[in-house]
Amino acid sequence: MQDMINGVDRSALSATISAIQADPGLAGFRFRISNEWLGGGLNRSTVTDFHGTRQDIPHQTPFVLMNDEPPVLLSGDKGPNPVENLLHALSGCLTTSLVYHAAARGIRLAGVRTGLEGDLDLRGFLGLSQEVRRGYQGVRVVFEIDGVSARYTGQSTRFAFPVDSGASVANAVQARVSYDLDGDGVFDRVETYHYFATNDLPGWETYTHGQGLKSSSGALGDLVDGTVRLELWSALGRQASLVRTGAPEGQQAAVLTVPFRE
Repeated sequence: MQDMINGVDRSALSATISAIQADPGLAGFRFRISNEWLGGGLNRSTVTDFHGTRQDIPHQTPFVLMNDEPPVLLSGDKGPNPVENLLHALSGCLTTSLVYHAAARGIRLAGVRTGLEGDLDLRGFLGLSQEVRRGYQGVRVVFEIDGVSARYTGQSTRFAFPVDSGASVANAVQARVSYDLDGDGVFDRVETYHYFATNDLPGWETYTHGQGLKSSSGALGDLVDGTVRLELWSALGRQASLVRTGAPEGQQAAVLTVPFRE
C-alpha cells in the first residue's frame, strides 16, 4: 500500500533518495523549453520533454505557456509578463520543496500558500541608468501553513536562515513571523525581528532570531486549525539577497522552529 502524505508517495520518495545516494549520476536533470515570438510583447513557450535519470522523458501532454505585457507596457495583456512568470516559477519551487520535505519527514500539511512580490525599475531595462539593476531589485516572500493544531510549549520562535548578498554593500534581510491561533484570519501574535546586515563578501551567513525582536504584539497560545505565516524581505540595499531554502547534506538550510508540539 502506498504511504501517501501531502499527495506524495513517501515510499517512492525514499526509494528515489536511496537510488541517488547509491548512484549520484541519476541526479542530473536538464529542462528545456522552446519559445516563439507572436508579435509585440506576446510570445509562446512550449514544454514537451526533459532529460533525467540518463534518458529523455516526454511529458504526458505538451504544455504551452504565454508571455505578454499589459497595455501600459505596449502590448495586449494576453498572458502574464515574463517577470510575473518568474514569480510563478519561484513560488512553485518554494511550495513544492516545502511539501516534499514535509512529506519526507512525515509531516502532514492541511494547506500551504506562498506569495511573492518584486520591485522593478524600468530605467534599468530601458538602459536609462547604469545605477539601476536590470531585473528585480528585491523580492518579498510570504509563506503560510494552514490548518495547524498543536499545543503551545511556552517557548519562543527560533529561526536560522542562511543568506548571501554576494559582494553587494549595505544590504540587509528582515523577517516577520505571525500566528493566527484559530484560523479566523486575524493574527493573534506578530513578531518582527531586527534586520540582518549582510557583509560584502560572497558566501553564506546566518540570520537568526538572535538579532532580537524589533516589535511584537499579541500573545501566543494553542493552535487550533491555525495559520503560521513567515515573511522575508530585503530591508536595505538595491541588490538581491539569497536565502538558502534547501541545502546538501551536512550544510545548513533555512529552518523556522515554532513553539508548538502535537
